[in-house]
Amino acid sequence: MGGAQKEKAPQEDNLEFYLERLRKAENENSLLLILLVILVLPVVFLGFIGALLYVFIIIGLVILIGKERSPWIYQETITVKNAGREWRKIAEDVPRLFQRYTLQNIAWNISGNKLTINLNLETSVIEHSQYGSYARSVNLGPFTVEALFEDKNGDLVVQIRYHGKPPVMRGSIAAEVYEKIIMAFRLAVEDASAQLKSQSKNISDFAQLAELLASKGIVVAEVRCPYCGASIELPKEGDTVKCPYCGATLKVIDVYKVLLEIFREEASQESN
Repeated sequence: MGGAQKEKAPQEDNLEFYLERLRKAENENSLLLILLVILVLPVVFLGFIGALLYVFIIIGLVILIGKERSPWIYQETITVKNAGREWRKIAEDVPRLFQRYTLQNIAWNISGNKLTINLNLETSVIEHSQYGSYARSVNLGPFTVEALFEDKNGDLVVQIRYHGKPPVMRGSIAAEVYEKIIMAFRLAVEDASAQLKSQSKNISDFAQLAELLASKGIVVAEVRCPYCGASIELPKEGDTVKCPYCGATLKVIDVYKVLLEIFREEASQESN
């Protein structure tokens, strides 16, 4: 299995472009707040009641701007060479790795070939005042990762949609955290695939496969060809076997994967 590869996107659709939109939204709203403060100055020319009402309106607008949240969406596709047949196992391993890398509490589920991860993002920021510096927790709101895992000609293709709704006035912080979250998900897909590759490499011939199965109390004399469905007797040595009916040549790793799929189906039927 090769490493995860992110497909190249047009310049206007790359991640940095979308993160920059968050930063710009914060800057634009900061300018608006400054403008509102400046507009407070004319209250000195109003009567007391008018001035008080004017100040309350400005304060209300400032609070509304500070609490405003803006939907943010980014989509990408990741391809992992020669990992398509193991998409289910990879999809199940990704949440565990993702949580380890992000140090965030997550909720996740798999429906069909769709993995959904939900989390509420929180981070700490250092703020400065005339009395010194202190850390403060910032809630960046909900964040969702939706990933479709597909086997396309033996390659794993993962179509991902990231969706957040951060406070507009925290756009710069959100951009920084979002980038880390997305990088963590990419790494989780890559590492989950690499772990399966490492496991597969440990089995290089049928003698090792038979030894592994025997250690689990399993004796397998034949397996069905994944191409034509015919029964194939497993040799006691070597690293390939040829189907006598369709002529397909199977490597020991191919047979191992077929057996894994059979065991998973049986385990699923037993649990149901």
